[in-house]
Amino acid sequence: MKFRYESAFKDLESPMPCGGAWMKMPAGKLGGGVLKSFEPYRDSDSENGEGEVMRDDVVEGCPRQSPSQRSQDSGFSDSGDSGGGHSPDIQEEGKTSRSRLRENPFKRHQSRVFYESEFPVSSGRVVKLQSDDWIDLSHCELELKTLSEEQHSTPKKTVNFRFTKCAGTLLHGPSPVQKGILKKQMREFRSRRWSSVQLRDAPEWVRRVPEYDGFHSLNSTSSLPRNFPRSKSNAASSCLFSSVASWMLELRGSGEAECMSVLQGKSLEGDVRLSPLTCASRALRDLRLIQAASHSVSGEFVKLCKTMENQDLAHIPPLVQSLVGNIFSFLDGYPPAPPSRHPFERKLRVLCGELRGRADFGSHMGSHFRDLVQILAAVGHTFTRLVDCLLMDQVKVLMRCVCGCEWVGALGAVLSRVTSAGLLGPPICRMVAETGGVRTLLSIALEPRARVARSYALRALATLGCVTEAIRELEQAGGVEILADILCDEETREHEKKEAAGVLAQITSPWIEENHQLHGLAQHLIPTVKALTDLAENGSCEESFLLASAALANLTFVIPEAVSHMHTFRTAHVLIHHAQTSQLSVFAQDQIATVLANMAANPESRRPVSSEGGLVVLLSFLDAHSPPPTFPPPRDPEIAASERVQQKAAIAISRLCVDQAVGGRVIALGGVKKLVNLCRNEQCRHQSDAVLIACLAALRKIATLCGTEEVKQQNALDLVEPRLLDSFLLYSSQQESYV
Repeated sequence: MKFRYESAFKDLESPMPCGGAWMKMPAGKLGGGVLKSFEPYRDSDSENGEGEVMRDDVVEGCPRQSPSQRSQDSGFSDSGDSGGGHSPDIQEEGKTSRSRLRENPFKRHQSRVFYESEFPVSSGRVVKLQSDDWIDLSHCELELKTLSEEQHSTPKKTVNFRFTKCAGTLLHGPSPVQKGILKKQMREFRSRRWSSVQLRDAPEWVRRVPEYDGFHSLNSTSSLPRNFPRSKSNAASSCLFSSVASWMLELRGSGEAECMSVLQGKSLEGDVRLSPLTCASRALRDLRLIQAASHSVSGEFVKLCKTMENQDLAHIPPLVQSLVGNIFSFLDGYPPAPPSRHPFERKLRVLCGELRGRADFGSHMGSHFRDLVQILAAVGHTFTRLVDCLLMDQVKVLMRCVCGCEWVGALGAVLSRVTSAGLLGPPICRMVAETGGVRTLLSIALEPRARVARSYALRALATLGCVTEAIRELEQAGGVEILADILCDEETREHEKKEAAGVLAQITSPWIEENHQLHGLAQHLIPTVKALTDLAENGSCEESFLLASAALANLTFVIPEAVSHMHTFRTAHVLIHHAQTSQLSVFAQDQIATVLANMAANPESRRPVSSEGGLVVLLSFLDAHSPPPTFPPPRDPEIAASERVQQKAAIAISRLCVDQAVGGRVIALGGVKKLVNLCRNEQCRHQSDAVLIACLAALRKIATLCGTEEVKQQNALDLVEPRLLDSFLLYSSQQESYV
């Protein structure tokens, strides 16, 4: 069954020449047709010198019709002459068109295009599409490369043409039944064309179509792919790319534009295996997010516990709803991955459901109050375990990044992430120690190739050394010996010795619980004390002096024998000289006061402290108080350090005043006046009762050795005559009774 269409090209904006011929095919109203034959025209430069119109001939699958029969079907004659079945009006119109063509061959004119449903065009002078080629003119704009006209007696001629959308298509002839069949066929074709047609379904020569840059005319058949089947070309005398091939050519340009749009809107994540620094940064970020979210839940938990402690039953249900909502938000919004892989997540959801059910009893909650308390305790315990599991996962990721970093240049940055993680709190430090982080850091400190990252590894060790688990791990791994070697090695640079002193000061801190003895330190005590004294004396920065003096001060607590070695290496002289010649921070003053106070308790090292200017330095430390409450306000650590400096300085003066001559020097230097001022003025001692007790003890020791004349001049007999407890209660900041 043949369906015939007529296309009218009138009053278009500009011509589209394509070599020796052009063709503009309308498709806006066709609904998707299959091209079988058309009638392009040739310009005045063709062989016969006229704008001769090509003619169709035969359609396969249909009986051959005469021009008169076809004119009866369509109302037009297919012959290119003015006679042969044409009416006079049509003949006159054809003459007018040819005359206009001779004047301007690129001017738009009427052209008849014939379509047929699923019937390939046969031989003759009609251009033939391959049986597998489909062109959907309603959806895309295609440019076919070449069109060959087959002639039995004349050589082949190449005609280029272009398809595009255009209005003005007229439909002739099909009956309603035929039109329904055609629409059904077109729907099936569109479904195949736009839904399920894949390149692999196309013929082999289509899949091997070379790349085609832009839509331009190719005036030679040499541009065809090498593997194009010549049998088809010889049989059809034409070569047309299929609609799938043309669509693939278009997809190249449109697909790249779409990909660029997507790339601009979304970030591409790199392979974390190739970027340990990125992996470590993400693990540190996730640690902070988990801690922040858990702190929010803990705040709601504390509110609910306080309300239940007060038995305020009216406010319990809304607080329970708030707590459960925060827990569910934590479970659903955990950034790295949903925590369903942890066994505590399901248990926590069940407990939250039970907690919400118990809280919904309203006025009858009193009978279920005990069950509510038990469920709330279980929720708190399970949530804590879940948070610990999530934190442990991220800590393991962080340590894998440290072990997998092969580039030494990035290793320092990765280790700094470990230091930042340790600053998040003791729980993270314990997790790092449990995952073998201490041994990993020690191995990096010993690696000669990672020399540039040694200081970063030592700083991370100092951060982790605030917990007992990390200290015990360092002892078992021989960390004390490694630190002593770094400190005593003359080739070690100052910043590495500084970090090693920081690790030693951290692991010997007296405030760490169950850290009364450090195995392996006594064997390396003498070289360690000498190295620390040299670092305090020759260090180029205040941080080196601070860390070295802190390590020396902690050694006097952990190993009392270190005081005699400090006397041997004149440690007191180095510290006193630095205090007299430098502007020290309150934290450095704290370390110096600690060393001098512990050395003053030893009879062998007491005299060097008092004779080398130590007494003057200690009296100056009594004035160590925080700046006035203006701008900037003092921080809490600075206030606490000032209290410790005053307390230790008073204790050191009291220990030095076992000799009457030393007591007389204290009176001569105005020490009694400073001690009395600290006892009576609460602001000067920061309302610290510890400083008050130390000052009272020093005044009583001086009054015992040198008499009460100087104390009487200061009108401070109430500080030395009554019992120590009475004096303390008189000037204490605490309004409490100790009776």
